[in-house]
Order: sequence, then structure tokens, then C-alpha cells
Amino acid sequence: FTWKAPFDETDRLIDEPLPYNFYDGFAKLHADLSANSQASASAIRTYDRGRIGLPEAPEAADEVTWFNQAVGARYLLLPTTLPLRAEITLSYARTRNTFGPPEAPSRSSETRQFNTALSLTYYLGAADVEWGFFVGTSELQSELGGKFQDLNLQQEYLTEAGAYFMPEFRLGGALRLQPGLRLHAFPSKGQTFAEPRVRAVWNGGIHRLSAAWGLYHQEITGLTDRRDLGDVFTAWAAAPLVKVPAAMHLLAGYQARPTQRLSLSLEGFYKRLQNLAIAEWTPYPRFTTRLQPADGSVRGFDARAELTARPFYGFVSYGFAVARYEARQRAIQYWYGEASKAFHPPHDRRHQVNAVGGVTLAGIDLNVRWQYGSGLPFTEALGFDRFVFTPGPTDVTAEPGARRILYTEPYGGRLPAYHRLDVSADRTFTLAPHTRLTLQGSLINAYDRSNLFYLDLYTLRRVDQLPLIPTLGLKIAFE
Repeated sequence: FTWKAPFDETDRLIDEPLPYNFYDGFAKLHADLSANSQASASAIRTYDRGRIGLPEAPEAADEVTWFNQAVGARYLLLPTTLPLRAEITLSYARTRNTFGPPEAPSRSSETRQFNTALSLTYYLGAADVEWGFFVGTSELQSELGGKFQDLNLQQEYLTEAGAYFMPEFRLGGALRLQPGLRLHAFPSKGQTFAEPRVRAVWNGGIHRLSAAWGLYHQEITGLTDRRDLGDVFTAWAAAPLVKVPAAMHLLAGYQARPTQRLSLSLEGFYKRLQNLAIAEWTPYPRFTTRLQPADGSVRGFDARAELTARPFYGFVSYGFAVARYEARQRAIQYWYGEASKAFHPPHDRRHQVNAVGGVTLAGIDLNVRWQYGSGLPFTEALGFDRFVFTPGPTDVTAEPGARRILYTEPYGGRLPAYHRLDVSADRTFTLAPHTRLTLQGSLINAYDRSNLFYLDLYTLRRVDQLPLIPTLGLKIAFE
């Protein structure tokens, strides 16, 4: 369980105000009911709240909150007379995201989901056969004001259900083949899909090859505003178009272990996306949540090298990805003279690097982690003007109009790159045969990098992520 008290202007760290508070808690109960059955229950609750605004004008600041709550139960049975494994799971989850003035947020989005599933696996020597059923219901509720005026997302209820069949065959000792079929029904759209999938793995000494292919569908989509430069608010809604968003995934990977201490891996992927729903491009910034259809693709690869040479451990990973969407909207023909427009969506992070190293010296565990992510796309502002909305007779000499952003081409700019270095040191002492004390110290963002968290294109109000923060901790474990 972690907790930080509610913030006020007197909270300070390294001479900086702390405009945030948070807590999270997790609990799990596990029971062995018999020699061949067990059950478990778990619960988690998190809350994060932060202020977005200029320090010299706290009264004009907005607040953003994230709330998550989930409970789940699992029952596992291994009959003594049958080569069978049976599993039943139940879960309930609730999420809520708000943004705006502290006392009256202008935007809020909440989801409630209940899911249940039954899975049976038969062990038949050279093959395992798994099949099962699942049912899920979702309640989506949003209140979108200000920038989100024209989208009516008061309350929606969704249900999805399905069944799957997924055998796994072991061929010749080195090859494993796992074909499968999933039937996925969306009653609110009146559509049912067959989703075939296949996965193959070959192990040959120090070499390992793998490949997978599958079709997937998802009815829930996330809506954001293109003027929010930062992932601070997402409204979850059912895909408003007639068709359910679909994706085809293709992956292929290679892994090698030349020595016991060194592991190398490379995985490539390609995803084809269809029937997406994205915000419509419009010159009126208060109406950016009208939706337009789009298709897209994502391709790239991940490479990783891992070294374990006591007392040292470390790995370096590099990811490269290109996400490309193509939007279709009637206005595109007037703006660009084309029937469609290709662009890179806001989550198109081209390069990503993670480097982790750790060593134990004189009983002290030293750890270093460096992260890098290239800049994400955003739509640049060309300038501002004012417009008068005229639903009826309007005196344009008395009506001052509303301010409007004039955009360049959608998502043609790139935000600054993100990178950060964290270092930590731990030392553990044995106080008693079953009691251990650990002292911890760390530096978050060790070289004090200014990484962007949020930027308002209207005011150019910028909020950065955490600055350099030293921490000290104490942990007592009873074993």
C-alpha cells in the first residue's frame, strides 16, 4: 500500500511545490481448498490527482484525476481421475478520468466492466486441447463539455460474448503448433466474427524461432482532443460507426542463447487496422469530436540483448515502429484535393530505448535505468483568429465571436523526445532469523530532464513531468 497525503501549497520538495497526491493498495487471498483445487481473490484500488497550471496563477489551474478499482476471483480444479484442468474467473473493474476545474470538471469519463470466463484444458499426451466461454458487459458514461460539445456520450451499455477452441500439438519434440478459433459476438452491433489464430514455436538447441498470426475485434474505442498535447484525458465509448474495429496481427521472432550468460532476441511485427473511428478534422476547435472513418497499419521490430554475469545483470532493448493511418472524410477533398489523407497518429513513437544495469558490491545493490522515447506527433498551430457562430439572426457588430486555432496539416509536428535516468541503491540487513530490514535510496530523473507532460495550444501553458527527486525508503520483511 502506498499513499501521499492531499496536496496544498505548503507541500514542497527541493524547493518545488508538489501539486499532486496519490495512493494505491493491493490485496490478495489464496486458499488451497483440497489436494487438487485452489481458489484466490484479489483487489486493487489506485488514485492519482495532479494540478495542471502555472505556479504563479494556481487559481486558474485545472486538475486531472485517474481512479481505478478492480476485484477478481479465480477457482482452479485438477480432477484426480481425469487429465483435465478447469478454471473459472470472475472480475469487476471501474475506471474514472476527469479533467478541468477542481470543483466542477469540464470532462469526465467512467467505465464499469464485468467479465466471467470458463476454461477447460485436456492433456492428451502429444496434444493439449483448451476450450472455453466468456461473457462481458460494460457501462460507459461520459460528460464532455467545452471542447467536446457536439458528441453525445451520456451512457452506453455493451455486451460481448464468445467461445474459443485452441489445441496445441507437439510435433517431433522441437516444434509446437497451436491453431485456434474464437467466435466473438457483439449484440449491440448485431455482428458475430470468426477470429482464426495460429502460433508456432521451434526450439533447436541454442536457437528458438516463433511466429503468430490472428484476427481481433474490439468495440470500445478511446477519444481524445487533438489540442491536448499529452495523455491526460481519454473518453471511452462504443465504436460509433456501423462496423466494429478490426485488426490483423502478424509476428515473427528469433531468440538465441550463445552462452549461459548471454541472450539475444529479435521480433518483427505487422498490424493491419480497419474500421477505426477517429476525431474529424474541422476548423472549429469546439467540434473536434465528430468522428470519421480510418484504416491504418503498424509495423516495426524489437531487439534485446541480456547479460547475466554475477554480480552484474543488465539488458538493452531497442524498439522501432511506424504507425500510419489513412482518414476518409468529405471535407478532405476540399482541403487537400484528395479522397483520403495519410498521417501518423499521436501514439506513433518511432524509436524507444531501455537500458538497465545492476551490480552487487559489498552487500549493496546498485541499479541504473535509462529510458528514451522519440517525439510523438501533434498538430501544429499556424495562428489564431475569431469566428462568429450564426445558428440564426446574429448582430455581427455586437457579437465578438470566439477564439479559434488555425491548424497546419494534421499531426505534422513532433513533440520533444523523452529521456530519463534513474539510479538506486539498496542494502539489506538480517535483524532476526525471519526478519529483514532494507534501506533504499534513489534519484529519479537524475540529470533533471524537462520532459513534457501537458501543453495547451491555446495558451502555450506547459507542464513538465517530475524533476530531479531524491528518495529514501525503509522496508521491513517478515518471512
